[in-house]
Amino acid sequence: MDTELKRDIREFKERELYLHSLQKEYNRQTGLSFSGSNTPVQSINLPLHPTTLQKELDDYKDYAGRLEEALIQRETKEKFLRFILQDPPHEISTDEYVSAEKKAIDLERQIRANQEKMNDLKNTIKQKTSRVETLHSRISTDVDQLTRIIDDIEKNTKLLEQVETQLDQQTGLSLDEAMKIEEQLTDEIIQVNMDIDERRDRISRMKKEATENQRIVDELETRWEGLKQEASSRQVYTEQHLQKLNEATHRYFFFTLSFYSLFLLSFSSSYVNYLLS
Repeated sequence: MDTELKRDIREFKERELYLHSLQKEYNRQTGLSFSGSNTPVQSINLPLHPTTLQKELDDYKDYAGRLEEALIQRETKEKFLRFILQDPPHEISTDEYVSAEKKAIDLERQIRANQEKMNDLKNTIKQKTSRVETLHSRISTDVDQLTRIIDDIEKNTKLLEQVETQLDQQTGLSLDEAMKIEEQLTDEIIQVNMDIDERRDRISRMKKEATENQRIVDELETRWEGLKQEASSRQVYTEQHLQKLNEATHRYFFFTLSFYSLFLLSFSSSYVNYLLS
């Protein structure tokens, strides 16, 4: 009986848990230590490290604001260069002016509508970013809990080693004493196995939950990229219409000033001729 029990304990010790190998691979990719602490500084640059993911999320939060500022600066430079390098304006008729004014009003309405849509998109992006941060925090918590469970499994393995050592030391006892010790150790091993089975079930549930959370994060990131592209398209459309509106306004003022100057010149000439006659 002792020989069979020792053999079973030895086989159990030599059998490696599948979750244990998965944890090693995860720690290798993220640079985390096996106990979840004392992370090397050079491991923070790994793409799956929690610190790297957090920095990437922080960059995405302010991306829309930085993009808007860069677009405004570029638009200002482009307007300045166009104003300097533009060709002399041609004469504008009344019909063209009326048509340009109507287009300007329509464009202004569209711009206001696009700005409202952009504000809605910005709010949506902020909400999605907050959701992604929450899911990332939950995943990190689950990983820490998995690490603690694996540490507990290692402690139980060490306990089994102590049990085996104790059996070797008790070989000189009487039959009754050996049977009592065997029964006691058997009960302890059964309890340890029950604890291990329970922890395996908990690990399985936590893995499923972590997989589901990762899927939700991937979906949110995909939707966030779509919203970001839509916002960029609307910004380009708005810039083009603002440029056309500014050009039409400039041509109108130039035509008005030119017409007024010609009118004054003609009136002055007529008045001088009248005085001379």
